[in-house]
Amino acid sequence: MKPQELHEKIHLDSRVPIDYSLIERAAVSSISDIDSLISLAGISRDVVARVVSDNLRNPIFLSEVEIKPEKGVRLYRAIRWNMNERARRMFRAILSRILVKEGIRLYSAMRGKHRMRKVDYSPPMDFSLEDTLEKIVEKSKRIDEVSYEDIVGLERRDLRRSAVIIIDSSGSMTGKKMTLASILAASVAYAVRFGDYSVIAFSDRAEVLKSAGKKVRVEEIVEKILDLSPIGYTNMREALIAAKRERDMLGECKYVLITDGNYNVGGDPLEIARNMRMLNVVRIEGRRDNVGRINCIKIAEAGKGRVFEVNSISRIPEVLSNIFMN
Repeated sequence: MKPQELHEKIHLDSRVPIDYSLIERAAVSSISDIDSLISLAGISRDVVARVVSDNLRNPIFLSEVEIKPEKGVRLYRAIRWNMNERARRMFRAILSRILVKEGIRLYSAMRGKHRMRKVDYSPPMDFSLEDTLEKIVEKSKRIDEVSYEDIVGLERRDLRRSAVIIIDSSGSMTGKKMTLASILAASVAYAVRFGDYSVIAFSDRAEVLKSAGKKVRVEEIVEKILDLSPIGYTNMREALIAAKRERDMLGECKYVLITDGNYNVGGDPLEIARNMRMLNVVRIEGRRDNVGRINCIKIAEAGKGRVFEVNSISRIPEVLSNIFMN
């Protein structure tokens, strides 16, 4: 029975006890269809958690998660607390590796991520045709006289960047919002891996997941982000205060605030934002929410930064380029 048919059966015949063996059979047959597993988790998280736990080494399931990392995060967040600790850690580690890999892919699509430096040429490195021709003309050499010494080589160097990543994990950041926030944070962390960065999560209180100066694998940070629970109120003001403290340790850096723009406790964050610079706000779009959008614009303006809107992972490379290269 397909998940949709199972939903209809339960909805139409709600007085009849749920046949959990039927759900289990449907989950087992849907191990190659992550959307169906997410749907079935809406009926019984315990059953889906058990089936997924038994298939964490199944190449078919792993391939599906790798192809659809966004859906993999949604499934994990739906069933994580219904899994035993060993299975939960294993699923989280699998997702963390996949998300870092996705972060690498998104970073690779980012414009201007390298700085080109002119160096002595040696094969098979890139070279500057314009500078090479200019050098040959200056030496009055014929083409058959050109050697490697006349070629101007180009060496790619990753730029050292620093950032404070601030993630809204409050009650309004559920479902797709938190999934996008997790993937975006992984991409930002990878983009600044040659420099230094801090990660702060906040709901009614702010928590430093990674402090400046600490050497932590990106995968470990992503695992912490995956286990954030979108609950509680939104104290953005406290998060910005914590971010300023981290910035004092990092020195020159950019802030990346990932939020839907809604806050409701702790006071007005604009007071803190006005004493910040390069405070970039990435608004995770959800349902139509003009208040959240206006708040994001005001915070970015106060913090002398820019505001970006993300509703799919395809937007992330453009956002990274605009934050770090402009």
